[in-house]
Order: sequence, then C-alpha cells, then structure tokens
Amino acid sequence: MKIQGRWTIGALIGIAIAALALRLSSLPTVFYQGSIRFLEPDAYYHMRRITHAAENFPDIILSDSYINYPFGFEIGWPPLFDQMIAAFSWMLGLGNPGIRLIEMVGAASPVIIGVLMIIPAFFIGKLLFERTEYGVAAALFTAILPAHVLVSLFGFVDHHVFETFLLSLMVFVYLLMVSRPKWLYHLGAIQAFVLLVALYSFPSAPIYFGIVGLALFAGIIIRQWKGEASRDLLLFGLLSFGIAALISALINLFVFGATNLQAGSLSLFPSAYLIAGCICIAIAGLLAKYLADRPYSIYLGSLAGVGIAGLLSLFFAARPLFDAITSGLTYVTRGDPILGTIVEAHSIFFPAGSFTILPLWDLFSVPLILAVAGFGLYIRHQWQKREIDDGLILFSVLFLVSFVLVCFQMRFLYVFALPVAVAAGYGLIRVFMYLGSGVLPCSSEPEEKGANRSEKKKRRLKEERQDNTHAYLALSVAALIIFVPTLYSAAQIQTAIAGTPSDDWMEAMAFLREETLVTSYYDDPAFTPEYGVMSLWYWGNLIIYSGERPVVSNNFQTGMVDSATFFRTDDPAVAREILDRRGCRYVVTESFRPGSFANLLLISGVDQDLIQSEAFWEILESSVYYQIHYFDAETLPEYSLVYRSPSILGGTNAVKIFEYRPA
Repeated sequence: MKIQGRWTIGALIGIAIAALALRLSSLPTVFYQGSIRFLEPDAYYHMRRITHAAENFPDIILSDSYINYPFGFEIGWPPLFDQMIAAFSWMLGLGNPGIRLIEMVGAASPVIIGVLMIIPAFFIGKLLFERTEYGVAAALFTAILPAHVLVSLFGFVDHHVFETFLLSLMVFVYLLMVSRPKWLYHLGAIQAFVLLVALYSFPSAPIYFGIVGLALFAGIIIRQWKGEASRDLLLFGLLSFGIAALISALINLFVFGATNLQAGSLSLFPSAYLIAGCICIAIAGLLAKYLADRPYSIYLGSLAGVGIAGLLSLFFAARPLFDAITSGLTYVTRGDPILGTIVEAHSIFFPAGSFTILPLWDLFSVPLILAVAGFGLYIRHQWQKREIDDGLILFSVLFLVSFVLVCFQMRFLYVFALPVAVAAGYGLIRVFMYLGSGVLPCSSEPEEKGANRSEKKKRRLKEERQDNTHAYLALSVAALIIFVPTLYSAAQIQTAIAGTPSDDWMEAMAFLREETLVTSYYDDPAFTPEYGVMSLWYWGNLIIYSGERPVVSNNFQTGMVDSATFFRTDDPAVAREILDRRGCRYVVTESFRPGSFANLLLISGVDQDLIQSEAFWEILESSVYYQIHYFDAETLPEYSLVYRSPSILGGTNAVKIFEYRPA
C-alpha cells in the first residue's frame, strides 16, 4: 500500500510539523528555572518507574514499599510503557543515563507517540473511505484535535496517548485484513503482537480487546444476514486473540507468578478474557458455517441460546472470571463511590453534577460537529449502496463504544479522539466537495487516459476556472470556521489539566528531601523504609518522586480512607492512632477549597446529608486538618511546624510540613 503522490507526502509532513508544534506548546511550563516539572500527578509515578528502570536496566518496580506505607503496594500499571521509555533513555545514555536525560526522554515521549499517530490515522481514513484525501483529513484532525493534543503534550508522561496509538493500530490492522485477505495469517500474528503490547502497557487494554472482538462478532452476524462467508473474520479473531491469550498466560504465570483473576493487574484475567473472546467469535463463526442454509432467524435464535447458556456457565462454573469482568464494568460505570471524588471519572456531560456540553466542546471543538455529520453521512451512503461492510461495522462499533465510555467517564476522551478525527475527516471532505472543490490534489481517483487527455484536461480547467472564484471563497470561509477555533482550543488545551506543581510545592519537596531524615530503600523498594508521610492522595506521587519519601496514600487510591479520615476527624486521638499505625513522622498540608474537604468526608464515610448542610462548616473548622494547617497545631503539641511556603493562600501559607512526635 503506497501513499500516492508528492502532494500527499508533503501534506503529511506539514501535518506532522503542526502536530509537533501544538504538542510542544507546554515547553515553557514544563521547563522551569532550569528544571523539568511534569504535567499531572500520575506523570510523577511514571517517572519514578522510568528513572528506576533506566538506572537499573532492565529491572522495573512492580511492588513499591514507598506506597501505602508501611504495607507497600503491588503496582497495577503494567510495566511495558514505562520500560520502553526507560530502555530508550538507557540506550541514549550508553548504559549510564543521567537523571536529566531520563527526564527529557520521558517528557518528550508523549509528543513522539502523538505525532506518530497521524500515520495509522491516515491509513484508517484511506482504507475505510477508499480515497487518499480522506486519510489526509483524518491525519489532519488527529494532529489538531484538542482532546488528543491534551494527552500528548510535552511533559504529560502517561500511557493515555499510547492507548490511543495502539487502538489505532488495532483498527488499521483489522481494516488491512478485510481489504487484503491473502495476508490474513500474517496480519493475525501482527494483531496478536499489538494486543500483547497493549496488555503489558496499560490496565484498560481489555476495553480495546472488547472493541475489536465486538466488531468481529458483529461482522460475522451481519455477513450471515447477507449470505456471505465469514471464514476470514473467524480465523483472524481466533489467531489474534488466541496467540495473545496463550503468550500472556505463559508470561503472567511463569514470569510474574500470577495465579488469580483480578482485573486491572498482572493476573490471568487478561488471558481468560481473551479466551472468552475466542469462544464468542468461534461460536458465532461455527454456527454461521453449519447453519448457512437455514433461515437467519434460526441462526440468531441459536446464537442467543448459546449465549445465555454461556453466561450461566460463566456465572456458575467460572465465577472468578465473571466477578472480574463485572468488577471491570463497575469501575467503568463509576460504581465505586470513591470515583465520584475524581474529576476525570465523571461523565463528560455531568463534570460538576449538572448537565453541560462545554467540556465536550472545549476538547473537540468544531470537528465534533463534522464528526457527527460525517458519521451519519457515511452510514447513509453505505446503506444506500447496500454495502454494510466490515469497515462500516468496525467504525460504528468504535464510534459508539468510545462515545459510551465518555458518557461514563471523561478520562476516555482520548479514546473517542480517534473515531472523531476519522469521522471529521470524512465530513470535511464531503463539505469541501459540496462547496465545489471536487477531488483534492491528493486524490487517488484515476486520471483520464488516451491521446486527447491533455486537451480534455485543458478544456475542463478552462470551464472550471470561470466559476471557481466563489467555490474557493466558500472553501476559505469554511476552513476558517473549522480550523481557527480548533487550533485555538488545541493551543490553549494545557489549561484544562492540573498542570505542573507550584513553586510552593517544589520548595516543600526540596525541604522534605534535603532537610528531613533520609529514608532507606528508595532505589530498592522491596524493603520497608523507616517512616512514612501523611498527605492528601493527589500529592502522593510528587512526594515519592521529588521528595523521595514514602507516603500513606497516592493516586492509586490506596490508603485513601486513612488519609481522608486523618484530615477530616475532629478527634486528635483518632488522628494519632492513624499516624502511629501507619508509622508516619511528617504531615504535609495545603490550603484547599471547601469542595476538596467535602470529598474527604465522602471517602471517609460521612453521611452525605451532612456534607450538604450548614453542619459542613462546623465539621471543617473542628477537623484536625483545620487545626493543624490554619492554626499551626497550637492545641496539638505532638505536631511541630518545620516548614511553611512563602505564598499565602486562604489566609495562611499555601503548603506546610509538620513533624509528628507522639508524647
């Protein structure tokens, strides 16, 4: 498959440059006074693993005694994403990389992945809509879509951008298989490799396996309705899912010693999940083969019957797998009350409890309108042609499932970015054609042939030139309406995230690292260090990486109940019991809004009616947090103020560190 024409290659190079420029817009924020400050709290734990792996290659942290002190914690994030960045740093540093090099590579990695994604996006648009200009448009929107720029900014060291990239590869390989069935076995093996990379890079990989599996399952059903054979879909699904299931089972069992079926961890769950997908695809394909001459209703009835029997068998005979799947669904649908306190786990339409479309608009801008219109036009066009093909089914599943994910949790906006970019590309080309541009310069449409081709071309150009002025004016206006607000939103998108830690926090971390008693085993976290630090969970990763101290709670939601209870309790004895049980020597506090304190109450189990009444202020002002932070623990002699930041926020210093010494 070749990219046709120099115009297309030039366009893709220009798109890549634009993508790079947008993703480097965070450079002034990340590079600050000669140091690197990463975007978002999770980036700091990714950098802890990356730094450790680069300095101790190929070792990587799988269990960390600096989390959930003093009990430690098994890391839920699969290691491959962090290990790949560490390996690249290790190679650039010739086996001995410095911390600055490692941080530079880590900060640049999301940018590189984000720019590279324009390649699979181009081929998805080209294969799906069968013309090169659609691929160029899909690549263009991938480059400038604010939702994708957000997760691929310089300094946003997280696996989110890698998730979207690997999902785009899964979709591309699928489309390539249905258009090149003679490559089925090779592409099945490649798809298995992509699935394995995803499985060992981020815990949400089963969601993407589900998208591919659902498209295969639906494709077999639709082909049966059309009276077409589905052997290629059956073999592709069994090969890709089966190989990935077998290899992952062997690795998890013999390398990681996994014996359970816990979702979101290095367990046997992903392998069992892939095997379940194989079984579903096999049932659909085999029933289609053996009932090919029977009425379609019999096929559907048989499929439904086997499906119900399978669910019952799963429930009664394989309950651990059933529970693991349902727990994953509960997590996605925010069944866990703690998720209600995390902004990115809210629905995109209810980010603050009331309905709004502003976040969706800010992150997708005008391309969202083009995407919805393009998606509808594509379905209508295929339906009119009576071509409900595999591409339509795959893209419909991708678009609808990713939209449903966003409706449950806005953290999946980066997943929705792929179908929006591709559908918006289709919508853009249709708009341009409607306005009179005809076939774009990169079109793969065949040219006229024959001896009079030159004369025909000149005559056609002369005729078109007479009325092209209005068409090009309309195209220019349309381009301004589409691209100006989108580019503006993309250039400003870093303001939509928490950003980098403030000077107050970085100075506090320097004090913690340099002026407090050093804890052991920072580089060998298999052993328990001497003491821990109590803080709110969203600063835990920063304290581990920049302060180099163990924490009770961090963004992994471990230790959150103890942390929330400590800060919100009005009983000093309860606070002391928690610190003693957790082995804490320092407490880090900050000025925060009352809404953040309401989350502490919710997590620690306080009746929600109290949170929404006048009693809330009484609870806040009598809490240990308030007494420590706002009154410098005047009535609590076991706490000694050892550091206060220069800035004043909320009537007191923004960040404070207290030493805890029980009587």
